Formats: sequence, structure tokens, C-alpha cells
Amino acid sequence: MKTQPNQDTSWLRRMAEVEDNAELSVGGLAHELGMLGAATAAPTPVVKSAFAKLVGLRRRDMRLTVEQLAERAEVDVAEVVSIELGQLDQPEPRTVFKLAGALKLPAQKLMQVSGLAVPRDTRFNDAVVRFAARSEPIEKLSKEEHAALEEFVRFLAES
Repeated sequence: MKTQPNQDTSWLRRMAEVEDNAELSVGGLAHELGMLGAATAAPTPVVKSAFAKLVGLRRRDMRLTVEQLAERAEVDVAEVVSIELGQLDQPEPRTVFKLAGALKLPAQKLMQVSGLAVPRDTRFNDAVVRFAARSEPIEKLSKEEHAALEEFVRFLAES
């Protein structure tokens, strides 16, 4: 559906919000209004790093192996490994949605962290950069990593 340049888009924006909060959505209205990232655009290195670190740290914080996370999310183990290593340029939307459920994170925010959706909150990019900068992978979560993860998860959970 294409909107005319001078057509009032407030109704479309309200409907996109409803669609954005739905369990299942095709993303048509959100895409039309530029709320989703371009399918061919790769996420920035910082976004890619933050997504990889978030998935890995959250999995470790939940004391899950890669195999357990993949099983819970119903995604391929190799895909989870690629995500955590930051080797996957752009994950599939289905994968991100399923990981969000398995990791108990808001799906729409995880889509933004993955680079698949455009954040509407101007604070989002700052939070992503801060998280990526403060979380270094180690065997066990340090107090600082745990604090950074919890702060970022709280931010993601905000309405």
C-alpha cells in the first residue's frame, strides 16, 4: 500500500503501532512508514557487536548452552553460534523473534538491536553503544557485565 505524500499518515502510524505490538505481523504498515530497516542494509559493526554480545551474555546469564538455546528457540545451532561470534551479517527476522522468546526479551527491541528494525527511541543508539562498549566476553559474567546486561535488558523492557 502506497500513501500519497500529502495524505494524513496518523491513522497509518496508529495501525503500525498496533501491528508492531501484535504476536504475528507481516510488517506492511511498519515498512511503509519506514519503521523497519531496509532488507538489504547490513547492521553497523557496533549494532552487530551489541547483538552478538547480548545473545551470548543473556544465554550465559540464563545458564544455557548454545544447544539448549537453539532447541528452545527452534533455530539451527550453527546459526546461534554465528550470531554469538558476530559472523552473521543479518539474521533472519524469524530467528530474532524466536531468540527473543527463548531469551525472554521483547521481540521488537531485539529486532532493533539486530539491525532489522529502525529504533524510534533516540536514546536507543546510545544504549546500544554503551552496552557494546561495556561488555567484554569472559568465561563467567563479571559484576560489571551482569550490571550492564541487566541495565540494557531493563531498557529493552520499557514500554
